[in-house]
Amino acid sequence: MLLTVSVASAQLDQLGKDREDLSSLIERWNDVDLAADERLEAVKELHIAFYQTYPDTVLHYLEEMRELAKSADLPLALFSAHNRIASLLEKQGLTEDALIAFGHAEQVAIALGDSARLGSVYGNRGNVYVQLNHYVEAVRHFNRAVELYAEAGAEDRARKMRMALGNVFMIIDHYTLAMDQFEVLQKEISDEQAMGYFPGLLALNMGWCA
Repeated sequence: MLLTVSVASAQLDQLGKDREDLSSLIERWNDVDLAADERLEAVKELHIAFYQTYPDTVLHYLEEMRELAKSADLPLALFSAHNRIASLLEKQGLTEDALIAFGHAEQVAIALGDSARLGSVYGNRGNVYVQLNHYVEAVRHFNRAVELYAEAGAEDRARKMRMALGNVFMIIDHYTLAMDQFEVLQKEISDEQAMGYFPGLLALNMGWCA
């Protein structure tokens, strides 16, 4: 009983702290005397900290972030707002709305001529299509993400997209095609150091395909 009360008390304390932190970030956003980049940073922090516990509140302020980025002509912040809105909608299961928001992010990335950001859109949209079981679209998007990240010199991100592509082939039982992707990855990382979990995951996937 004492343990249960102690746990409940700790949870209430954490809830109180979370609400204080949430209020503090909202106050920073509402402070019009702050520079635009400081206000935008407050919303980014809000998204990272509270997208799970207060998703509706976070969505509201991301939409306000989007409007400020538009009015202040801040395309990088506008891309971030669209991308974050899309990711939040995806996590809420609103996949069609997420795809629309990713489409807005795509247009900003194209206007910027930013291959890395465009690659992130294709990768994120590929994940949505996997959730929808639209595997042809998922393959197309992950392939394009690999190409875009390669153009941008973002090798680590390109590898993650190739891994995702191989995983889709595994899902649809195309193990030969999956192994083709994994073998490319194996060659690419053979001389790399400090790859973390990646080599182990790659070896596991290759084992499934063998």
